Amino acid sequence: MKISLPFDVTVPDGLPDWVATFLREALADTAILQDNGAGEAAAARLAVLRRLVAAADTWLNQELDTAQAAREAGRSTETIRRAVRGGRLPDRREKSKSHIAIRRRDLQQLAAAEQGSYDPTADAQEIARLRRKA
Repeated sequence: MKISLPFDVTVPDGLPDWVATFLREALADTAILQDNGAGEAAAARLAVLRRLVAAADTWLNQELDTAQAAREAGRSTETIRRAVRGGRLPDRREKSKSHIAIRRRDLQQLAAAEQGSYDPTADAQEIARLRRKA
């Protein structure tokens, strides 16, 4: 979900919360400048904020291979491959024989979804369930 802000600036999905908060606050400050007659200062700030949003969107749309994605996510390459095979992480490669390609935006969303707390009881129950199946 994209966050709409004043001045036709939209915060791209996948940005860390602190960046989105910074942008919202900076745009609110820019609106105050404009409301108080500092139109040129507001226009200059707005131009910088638009460039920041464009750079962030470019960064989020970069395609990574499994090694790069694993480094950024702090996971192993096999964990990334497993997430792709399991459908939790979209594979952007054009040919099925080429290397896996993952957008950084998708990787950020996967990392955010997996940030739940570790539940040792649920883990033990899952291990027991898998052993019964074997």
